[in-house]
Amino acid sequence: MADRCQSCGSEVRGRICHFCGSVVGRIETPEAEAEAIQELHVAISEARDDQARARLISGGPLPDDRDVLLDAALRATQLLDPKNYSYETPHAALRRIEAVASKLRVLAPGDDVAQRGVNELEKRLSEFQAAVAREEQAGNKAVFGILVVAVALLAAVAYGTWRLLTG
Repeated sequence: MADRCQSCGSEVRGRICHFCGSVVGRIETPEAEAEAIQELHVAISEARDDQARARLISGGPLPDDRDVLLDAALRATQLLDPKNYSYETPHAALRRIEAVASKLRVLAPGDDVAQRGVNELEKRLSEFQAAVAREEQAGNKAVFGILVVAVALLAAVAYGTWRLLTG
């Protein structure tokens, strides 16, 4: 194993860079891929902030083994919760899940397990995107409400000022 990550220059331990998520050790078997994904998710859970988690999610490997790839995607779906994570983590997880679904379609065409996995991932992505749209809509309504109140206040101040000056 290398002493430094070739992608970012950080000191490394194990198979995954704990700063950028890049593979730094040899991964030649499905077992090694599974260990790398496990290590990646430990690093994600230990990340100090949202930006660090997102960097690890984005830089993490996409395994070649179907079952390990499905496991990686299922682990990423746990990071879609905007109530527990701020913007960057869920959106990095979203992109990772989209990449896994695409890779599954390419690696395992006609594989029923892979297709069920893709269908489940697409369902979770749709649910996440609908939740984000609802949050944005609620945020837009709140902004509109604040704007209406501000305009009303400004109108009241202008009217009061006009009354003082003319009255």
